[in-house]
Amino acid sequence: MPANSPQPVGGRTVTEDVSHIGAAFGLHFDRRSLRPCPVCHAHQRGSQDRRGPIGLTYDGRGWRCHRCQAGGGALALAAACVTRHTSPGRHEWHAVFDEVRAKHLTVAEHAGTPPVGQDHLRGSVSNQGAIAPRRPPHVEVVRLWHTCRRVLDDPAAAAWLRSRGLESAAVEDRDLLRALPTDVELPNWARYRGAPWNETGHRLIVAMHGCSGAIETLHARCVAPKDEKGRDKAASPAGVEIRGSVMADPLAQQLLAGGAWPLWAVAHDIVVCEGVPDFLTWASIGRDAADAPAVIGVVSGSWTDAIAARIPPGSRVVVRTHHDDAGNKYAAQIIRSLRGRCELYRSAS
Repeated sequence: MPANSPQPVGGRTVTEDVSHIGAAFGLHFDRRSLRPCPVCHAHQRGSQDRRGPIGLTYDGRGWRCHRCQAGGGALALAAACVTRHTSPGRHEWHAVFDEVRAKHLTVAEHAGTPPVGQDHLRGSVSNQGAIAPRRPPHVEVVRLWHTCRRVLDDPAAAAWLRSRGLESAAVEDRDLLRALPTDVELPNWARYRGAPWNETGHRLIVAMHGCSGAIETLHARCVAPKDEKGRDKAASPAGVEIRGSVMADPLAQQLLAGGAWPLWAVAHDIVVCEGVPDFLTWASIGRDAADAPAVIGVVSGSWTDAIAARIPPGSRVVVRTHHDDAGNKYAAQIIRSLRGRCELYRSAS
């Protein structure tokens, strides 16, 4: 199903985009963001970021709150506005659709589909009842990853690594980062503000792994800092979700896949850090040491209970997210999901 197609929910479809749904329920739209969040009631993203807490995907069909991480499609926003939950119970969905119709929003009925409230909401559902995140087509993800070139062969990528104090050879040896060529055609989801990543400068590509350890999506980083054009330093695929996918070094990939740890590794030492630069730093330093930990990198929405469930009991986990509003929130979520099962540490700075 194309990313901008209406998303089936319990046998019905909302065809409005997120901003239209938000406006109908009294949310304020400004600069591709909405406020307040109907789930956590936040009015801005952080103490230093006054944008609305809800960010929208490029195609306008998806949303995510940067404070509480609630998100989904247009109907999930309507559900949150009515019930404060993006996936309400069976009886509550009827109230949601009643409100949608009362506001004269477009709802299409589909014959022969399951009744409201059954586990067919926006795609597949895991055995824990969590809605599976929407991903780009797997074949396109793998093809694009293999289209990328070695960082040692790309002057701009190598220069970016040097500017961060990173050794290109170490990053290359562990296949932590690849460089997107400037002359290849990209799939529709590999875009930033409507333009292909390789035209907007988002040419540093990291693989994002799901809870099985396999590559599920990609994340892009700009080769230049934010400039007068207002480009953001990072870009995730448009129209799909990054939720539930993390950066992972080879040892962490093995951990997520449920494989046995190598005999030379100190079992279950794990570093969880935030963002591409920190991930590359921790995943590339001290790699010859026998006690090198597995390294997992998170971005907004990465960490989920499914990822936490892959961390073996008894692991020593050091949470090295940033010491700002967002980083502290990630740390609290990670620690809460592992408390009682793992030996937990939070970095001092």
